[in-house]
Amino acid sequence: MGKVFKDMGFLVTRDLVDPVMRQRRVERPGIIGCNILQRVGRTLSSELGPGYLESIKVNDSGPKWASVLSLFTDHSNDLKQRHVRLAGKKPHLLPVGSAVTMLAHVVKPVGLCQLLVEPLDHGSSGLPNGVHTACSVVRADQNCIQSGVVPVQVWNLNQEDIWLQPKSVLGSIHVVEIVELTNPTTGVDVNEVTVQHATTECSVDNSPNLDLGGLDLSDEDLQRVKTLLIKHKDVFSRDSDDIGYCNALPHQILTLDDRPVRVPHRRVHPNQWEEVKVYLKKWLKLGVLQESTSCYASPAVLVRKKDNSLRLCIDYRQLNLKTIKDAFPLPRVDECLEALTGSRYFSTLDLAHGYYQCAI
Repeated sequence: MGKVFKDMGFLVTRDLVDPVMRQRRVERPGIIGCNILQRVGRTLSSELGPGYLESIKVNDSGPKWASVLSLFTDHSNDLKQRHVRLAGKKPHLLPVGSAVTMLAHVVKPVGLCQLLVEPLDHGSSGLPNGVHTACSVVRADQNCIQSGVVPVQVWNLNQEDIWLQPKSVLGSIHVVEIVELTNPTTGVDVNEVTVQHATTECSVDNSPNLDLGGLDLSDEDLQRVKTLLIKHKDVFSRDSDDIGYCNALPHQILTLDDRPVRVPHRRVHPNQWEEVKVYLKKWLKLGVLQESTSCYASPAVLVRKKDNSLRLCIDYRQLNLKTIKDAFPLPRVDECLEALTGSRYFSTLDLAHGYYQCAI
């Protein structure tokens, strides 16, 4: 090859006087260390490719050096099912709900190759519950060959910080074999899809129930009002479960500091438990409520409506003490009255469950 490897150490020993050892020295005048063989294997692999030994007969009829280098090449294949362990000498912090890239020790590969890092089964993994290793493909570059470390991404799905001890088993590592397809063919199925346009006519007959008897309007104006309501019928609530959702401007609750407000829940009488469960399940199903593990908590207050149905209110008084007050003054009454000058008809709108329609 004509290659010169610098900085390779050698060992000088005393000349032997034993006839047997002298004969062995004649047969084997020198011993090449593993450091040189590994260096030769890495050089050949980087210049000729990882499969350079496949074209050489690695047996008694082939060159001796090929048989020796094949042993070190098999060393890379031994990476299969090998574990990757957390590098370093100090514990590593995994913040809550984060993904951190850490360095992990692996068996030093002989040449450039692709390594697949996979998590272990839950039973054989020594990681805490809620901590997972991401599947990733890592290229074994010169830095990996020299240091024997690869980057591994670890997730912490817990609700608290986790410390990982050094040499913790993060997963297993495999050598990836790149398979190239010769003249790959891809079959494409083409199906003809016919779309028929459906036409729906909107008329007054299929309109929702409208009670317009109390309006002092002519027949022409009454028909115009009905047409307007039918045109925007999706805006109006048809029943108590039909509510909208406005996320055009999500509201934020800004506080003076980040110290959570947590108030114990109030006692609910046993004869109201079932009614409260039905109430919560209903709004969970409609998507108004969602389960939360927040460190903030305010007590619920049960209130009876005029029709004796249940209304669930929240006591936010302790939270209100820490909120930053908005500065949105109400308009002046005289200005509002002046804006109505020349108007003939007036209407009022009331949001159905208005607080449930605003995204926070």
